Amino acid sequence: MRIWFIHLLLFTLVQSLHGNTINTEELFEKTSPSIFRIQVRDNDNSESFGTGFVINGGFIVTNHHVIENAKCCIAWNKGSNTFPIMKVVADDKYRDIAILETISNDNKSLALGNSDDAHIGMRIAVIGNPEGFENTISEGMISGIRNLDTYNNVFQISAPISKGSSGSPMFNSNNEVVGMVSSFYKDGQLINFAIPSNQINDLLLRYKTLKPPSKKLSLPDEYLTEIQGKAKSGDTKSQYMLGLIYSRTKNYSAAIQWFELAAKKNYYPAEEMLGYFYCYGTGVPKDKGKADYWFNQSIGHGNIEFKNRNQSP
Repeated sequence: MRIWFIHLLLFTLVQSLHGNTINTEELFEKTSPSIFRIQVRDNDNSESFGTGFVINGGFIVTNHHVIENAKCCIAWNKGSNTFPIMKVVADDKYRDIAILETISNDNKSLALGNSDDAHIGMRIAVIGNPEGFENTISEGMISGIRNLDTYNNVFQISAPISKGSSGSPMFNSNNEVVGMVSSFYKDGQLINFAIPSNQINDLLLRYKTLKPPSKKLSLPDEYLTEIQGKAKSGDTKSQYMLGLIYSRTKNYSAAIQWFELAAKKNYYPAEEMLGYFYCYGTGVPKDKGKADYWFNQSIGHGNIEFKNRNQSP
């Protein structure tokens, strides 16, 4: 009986330690496509950068201070997918959180964990863009839980961060985001801070409930010129992106033209968009038959996610 108890105790201890261990290879593989470098240009045309990541609804979240003076900004990820930021939909200067809307909400969201479950000594990992070195992963632990002058409770963390890390997601061992990197103490070593994920959830809930006025951002001229050039030369993805740009600026007739060009090459995201245009009568007469046609074309050309989303239970 005593030997059995010792074995059980050892097994429980090993399981406990394993539960606080992060598989960084798996974490990076699963989450890095949803983590973006945010390039910001202000009214003086000065440029800066930070990090952001995709949350519920396809929004990108970052720090308020990253986009505070932004005239325009671009986000791009591990796969070199580039998305202009259209607007700041929710902003909390006090907690240093900003929620951004990109031109496309098709990006996979990261899971927000319950930051109330985080504790001192817990292992964490951070993925971001320190000093512009994209998709850098580092490990550390929660060193403390502090109440600083400009924040509510924040996590003090030992994972290395630098300029450009602002807005980086902080993960637990379940690959859930439990915090967002916000600042570091420049006169110390590995004294860094992260905002609890529940504060991000609170701002997201306030946005969905109150729908505060959003701050629109302009498109960088060179980005629009590049997309237009590629679209006119026949690049399918650029034709689709240009359709999204025109749809977001409510130039629906131009949007439909570019979606139709992409749809001729069986590009299912464009076919899905045409389905929505006819389904809701956006820029065209409402037509259920045409809507169903384009939705079915989209599914037939590989849009499994749309198919699964609309299957009957």
